Amino acid sequence: MPFKKINLNSRSLRHLLASLGLLIGLIYLGFFAYRYGDALSNFFNVEKQVVSFGRQFSTANIFNFCVLILLTALGSAVPFLSNAVLAVFNGVVFGPWLGLVMNLLANSLGNFLSLKILSKINITDREKSFSDKLEVLQKIDNPYLAISLGYMVPIFPTLLVNYLVTESKLPLKKWLPCVLVGVFPTSCLYAFGGDAILKGNIKRILVLLVLGLLVYGLVKWMLNRKKA
Repeated sequence: MPFKKINLNSRSLRHLLASLGLLIGLIYLGFFAYRYGDALSNFFNVEKQVVSFGRQFSTANIFNFCVLILLTALGSAVPFLSNAVLAVFNGVVFGPWLGLVMNLLANSLGNFLSLKILSKINITDREKSFSDKLEVLQKIDNPYLAISLGYMVPIFPTLLVNYLVTESKLPLKKWLPCVLVGVFPTSCLYAFGGDAILKGNIKRILVLLVLGLLVYGLVKWMLNRKKA
């Protein structure tokens, strides 16, 4: 028996995904509290909590590798959450190259989960800002370029880009290169930037910032041309 789609407006959908993210986060916190209950006495000491978190995940092992990817993916999948801090942390703990791979995997996984959820939902009433931004991407002749740019530029929520992917019925094998290209600049910036900050490599930090601004400026120019 096929799964019947749920009818939701765009605002209700964001609330649903945010609630789902909160639930998953609470489950993880419950697991963390169960495993590291001895540290709960310092729960309200923010400084000690930050140090404790750093110690817990500062070791490059397979457990931390998997947990950090899942947490980074969650930040990518759920509206209103940001995975920037975790993406930087990945580069700090595992080094820039492996951190980059982790960020690419996490962002791809997070957006894949978002696609799966959206495939079960029918958006009945789109907000004007949602529709306006969606129209900008739909005006781009090449759908693969539109999706890649959508993931790349922060002004387009990932929820909107993933909605465009589901509406386009893009096969997974064609979607994957788009999301990898789209999330590569920020994944690279966070992974290499975090490692550079840790090592005090000012030159690399400046190079990354300049490259990031150039990529952002180029993408904005391309989008403005499409609007004209």
